[in-house]
Amino acid sequence: MARNASLRPILFGAALALISCCGSAYAAVGSYVGNLGGLAPISAQGFEGAYAKDGTLPRGFSSVFVAPVSVISGQDKWLDDLAPSDYRPVQDYLQRRLTDALSKKFSIADKPGPGVLIVAASFTELRPNKPTMTELGKNPGEDYARSFGIGRGGVQIDIRDGGSGALLAAFVDHEQGDPINVNTNLRIQWGDVEQFSRDWASELAEALAH
Repeated sequence: MARNASLRPILFGAALALISCCGSAYAAVGSYVGNLGGLAPISAQGFEGAYAKDGTLPRGFSSVFVAPVSVISGQDKWLDDLAPSDYRPVQDYLQRRLTDALSKKFSIADKPGPGVLIVAASFTELRPNKPTMTELGKNPGEDYARSFGIGRGGVQIDIRDGGSGALLAAFVDHEQGDPINVNTNLRIQWGDVEQFSRDWASELAEALAH
């Protein structure tokens, strides 16, 4: 029997809120994915985890290259179930925000090379505020206009030497949007993740510039 269409907006929001409350279906998000290569933990405002070579963030670089934002699969089932076309807009958004924030502290290089820092961000978790095309396709009759939920986002940002490719620092974080009753991002598909992206970009720029 088909579900009552009037229930679908509630179910989408409830599903997002439930998974947001109870966590990822995979390993805990917010931890570094990969080999840190001996980087030491440091403190960095706005990030759950930060690591740097010899416990000190890189200095002496005046230029940065902001790589296209990627996605690390296998960390969050919700993200893995989405199509690349669903999250491409928010990948582009984070890259623009990183470029804008870093341009206030560094010159922006058009390619990596000696004397250039590579900033390579990857999403490890993504939950939209409004259903994506993939989700709508799985639920025919879903009322997009009335469907909403709490967004979530996880990020990993690698900082590499543009000459050698060596990993110099890394930052990890994951965030959840405000509760439904006070969340101002519910009408924008990736509203919460866009807000997180703005925060991550400004906090990263401040960390690398000091």
